[in-house]
Amino acid sequence: MNLLIIGKNSILCKLFLENTKIKKIQVHSRHDLNKINFKNFTHVLNFSYNSKLQNNSYDKKYDFDLKLSKLVSKYKMTYIFLSSRFVYSGITSKFKEELKLKPKSIYGKNKLITEKKIREIFPKKHLILRVSTVLYFSLDYHNKKKKRELFVHMLLKNLQKNKKIVFDFNKNTYKDFITPGYYGKSLDRLMLKNVTGTYNLCSGTKIKVKDLTEKIIYGFKNGQVTFNGKNNKYQSFSMSNKLIKKKTRISLSAKNIYDYCIKLGLKCRNY
Repeated sequence: MNLLIIGKNSILCKLFLENTKIKKIQVHSRHDLNKINFKNFTHVLNFSYNSKLQNNSYDKKYDFDLKLSKLVSKYKMTYIFLSSRFVYSGITSKFKEELKLKPKSIYGKNKLITEKKIREIFPKKHLILRVSTVLYFSLDYHNKKKKRELFVHMLLKNLQKNKKIVFDFNKNTYKDFITPGYYGKSLDRLMLKNVTGTYNLCSGTKIKVKDLTEKIIYGFKNGQVTFNGKNNKYQSFSMSNKLIKKKTRISLSAKNIYDYCIKLGLKCRNY
């Protein structure tokens, strides 16, 4: 396979490149489209996303996936779209791909709109991945000013600065988390097996934020965590990995996640 990646400055792009085993890859900026010979590729994976779609109602002029998918639709390739677990926002049951979706957040609504457009343009050769929370830490990213903090960076920054982490939800809140290694390996396996369709890229494991944070603090060797319980609505979520596991045969256990969190704490301590 030959993989074309668009969005070289994306955090998720850098994370994928750090963990992939695929050899034939070209990485480009979204501004390089007129320089690319699309006939050379079997798959295109876009990481570029316009931040205007984060908090504003959908406008197709800001939807780069729509532009790119139309551009490459005449070529025999699979289009890979990174969606989000936020398309499930407002659902209190376990997130499954077949659920009828009515997202609450603007971000989730916009992601779902783009999902539908990708399926229209690539009826058979699309791979849509609803990505869980990736436990990612990078020193370069940690030092940069950014509009939106990633979960782990926000957590570790508070731990470094205050030796304390405060959450605005209760201690029983749980989420679905994945590690960078699992993220990269799963993407590799899906592409190498030419898998198409819509899948949750998740662990399928309920992890209490309290337990995860305590593992990070254990690695950091100092700190405490508190929960004030003020904002608990829709904070907990779990995702089904049943469909993706059938395709990849890859598992991610709670122990794998906790072991990685201890390493994160140690990495932050040594920084």
